[in-house]
Amino acid sequence: MQSSLSIIIPVLNEEAVLPTLLERLRKERNKSISEVIVADIGSNDRTIEITHTYDFVPLISSKFADFFRHLLWVLTRF
Repeated sequence: MQSSLSIIIPVLNEEAVLPTLLERLRKERNKSISEVIVADIGSNDRTIEITHTYDFVPLISSKFADFFRHLLWVLTRF
C-alpha cells in the first residue's frame, strides 16, 4: 500500500525560498505526497504571485496575525 501525505506550508513573505521548496515538492508529488497547500498569513511580497504559478498548489489566505490561530483556521478547512 502506497502512503500519501498532505503538506500544509504556512507562509509569510517567503518569496526567497518558496520557489525552491515548491520545485522540490513537485518532484516528490505522486510518489509519497498527495497534495501541497500553501497557507498565507498576509504576505506583502511576491509569495502569493509565486504560489499561483504552481497549478498543483492551492492557496489559502487568512489575515490572522497569530501563527497558531492561522494554522488552526487552515486545518478546519479540510
